[in-house]
Amino acid sequence: GTLEYLGRTDFQVKLRGLRIELGEIESAMLSVEGVMSAVVIVDDASRLIGYVTTNDREVTESVVVERSSDKLPHYMVPRVVILSELPRLSSGKVDRSSLPVLSDNDVQVRGPSTDMERLLVEAVSEILGHVVVDLDSSFLSAGGDSLIAIRVISALRRRDLELSTTDLVLAPSLASAATHLVVSRPKPSSVASSAKRSRPMIELDEDEELF
Repeated sequence: GTLEYLGRTDFQVKLRGLRIELGEIESAMLSVEGVMSAVVIVDDASRLIGYVTTNDREVTESVVVERSSDKLPHYMVPRVVILSELPRLSSGKVDRSSLPVLSDNDVQVRGPSTDMERLLVEAVSEILGHVVVDLDSSFLSAGGDSLIAIRVISALRRRDLELSTTDLVLAPSLASAATHLVVSRPKPSSVASSAKRSRPMIELDEDEELF
């Protein structure tokens, strides 16, 4: 996706054509009971990553995602990492450049549990470059956009599956999008039509009649 920093003090960015205020995401995460501090960045893979500290062991990454998603549109829900403390500058501000780099192995990923989920994950991963796909992530937060969506739909059709672009892009999660997958209807056999086209012509003598 294309990332554009808009140069504002509220860390507003434009990600995959969507204007996003990182401060709004941070506020949503801070509203989760047990979260003490929060900061959001966009990493080199154009993913929204939220780093938080908590005072409650029961507040896990999935809890923060679930509760903050009630206050955010699906494309603004970040991947969440819990730290013991946030790195800070001598001024007391968060040192964003010192936040740990997040790899796919650092993220709790929910894998497919049905055939439809598996086939959707395969198609999305194939088009995104074989990245690890979390079914709890939305298509946009996984790295997709409208152009990539068209390629994913084509990849699904190669697997004899149909899914609308709207259901893929707007679903709150890929798991939800998978519930809209349907098996393609088989196309009518072209054998009969081709047979008609290849039927030999019958030549009649000038004095021969059909009836």
